[in-house]
Amino acid sequence: MKKRILSLALVMMLVMSSAVFADETAKEETKPAATEEKKDEAKADEKKEEAKADEKKEEAKADEKKEEAKADEKKEEAKADEKKEEAKPEEKKAVTFTDVKEGDWFAPAVKFAAEAGLFAGMPDGTFAPAGKITRAQFVTVLGRKAGVEKAAEGEWYAAYVKWAVEKKLVMDKTEENFMPSEEISREEMAYILNAFLATTDMKMEGAKEVKFADEADMSDWAKEAITMLAKNEVLSGKGENKFAPKETLTRAEVAQILFNLYAPKADEKKEEVKDEAKADEKKDEAKVEEKKDEAKADETKTEEKKDEAKADETKTEDNKDKTETKEDK
Repeated sequence: MKKRILSLALVMMLVMSSAVFADETAKEETKPAATEEKKDEAKADEKKEEAKADEKKEEAKADEKKEEAKADEKKEEAKADEKKEEAKPEEKKAVTFTDVKEGDWFAPAVKFAAEAGLFAGMPDGTFAPAGKITRAQFVTVLGRKAGVEKAAEGEWYAAYVKWAVEKKLVMDKTEENFMPSEEISREEMAYILNAFLATTDMKMEGAKEVKFADEADMSDWAKEAITMLAKNEVLSGKGENKFAPKETLTRAEVAQILFNLYAPKADEKKEEVKDEAKADEKKDEAKVEEKKDEAKADETKTEEKKDEAKADETKTEDNKDKTETKEDK
């Protein structure tokens, strides 16, 4: 009986010892899992903080780029407005003369030539449209058109005469024998003007057939120039289909010649400036759009980082669930 009791006691002790051992083993097995879980949580929290910090940085960068884009947009708008103003027809200072009336045939030409700085009026406020043009005055007008500056010293026409001689605009003339005060003839004017136009990039391609009735009165050296200018409608006759090559020129007539040559070109230049302004405006708009696209791309990156942080958070939650499942087992 005693033996049986002792045996039962031993069995119970063994069972209890096994239970304690199993319990201790379970505890030991659970410890690493709990430690790993804490590590994962710590890592997850760390990643969350990093993600938040990165998110704030990206948001700050995005905001900064937005502000830069806005500032650039304002700059480009200001530039575009400035270019629009430049493209507007230039408001020239109005020039009026007491002896030029609105209905006069030469009024538009005189206005154009005076506002372009090619002609100046008389000291008494008149233009003297019927006044005769001298050789010095004519090369001065062309010299102003070419951008020649007036000489600081000497005669008012000295720099222009020197320029005309150097450019070989006047035939067989030097500064010494130029005869500046002599009234210029129509054929001399045609020769000088044609020679001047040959030094510019203006194309003379007129195809109008012209034959003047007084061609026999023209000097041989002037015929080619007169024909070329008449074909291009720069010059015209004096009535009865005569050119009157030996007659002199008035100030109004020279103003009209300049108007025939340059007034249409001035309008074309305005259109060209407008086209350039439009092209620049489109370029500026493209730059602004590019900056906007960059800002959007940065926003997309920020969203992607947010999604990555959420994905990491989800993984951490999954790891927690797995750990809890192990513990339950």
